[in-house]
Amino acid sequence: FLNAKSKARMSEEERHSLLLTVGILYEKRDELENALKYFLEAKEYSRAVSIIERLGTDLLRAGRKSDLLQWLHALPEDAVQDNPWLLLFLAMTRRFAVGRENVVIFEKAYSLFKQKEDRRGSLLALAFLIEVSIHTGVHLVPIDRLLDDGEALLQSAESDKCEYERALLWCFMGLGHMFGGGDIRKGISVCQ
Repeated sequence: FLNAKSKARMSEEERHSLLLTVGILYEKRDELENALKYFLEAKEYSRAVSIIERLGTDLLRAGRKSDLLQWLHALPEDAVQDNPWLLLFLAMTRRFAVGRENVVIFEKAYSLFKQKEDRRGSLLALAFLIEVSIHTGVHLVPIDRLLDDGEALLQSAESDKCEYERALLWCFMGLGHMFGGGDIRKGISVCQ
């Protein structure tokens, strides 16, 4: 009732200002999901993207893929396509549901992360690109090249940073060696 009444009495500019103010207040209180709701409604997409980038990994770990997917669909398509984190999250929400399309998305995310020199993102995107390529059998990039990229990335990564991401890449590289390269011994060694 109050929402309908405010829409009827407030101009579009006043409504936008109010939504933005409420979103900022929630963000300052570190209530990011509430802030995101208001930023999306106000069409403050850059603020919304910033929050999704901060929350995305935790939402995936908590199994809240549908919430993340809903927020990604609320953004303009170009905002998602130009942002490697949003692409990664999009692919992760549909990780086992679509095959070839996810190979393309992970490959694009990996390429964007490399361009931005985002080590953490590169580690994750490459790990999941190897995984989805093995599981689907779709190899837009040869597995051997992905494995070489992985080894180079792991050698250049600082050992005390991105431990989870590095471990994930080692694990999927092991699968890549076993099922993509046919070298079971190397695959087991890499997994260890």
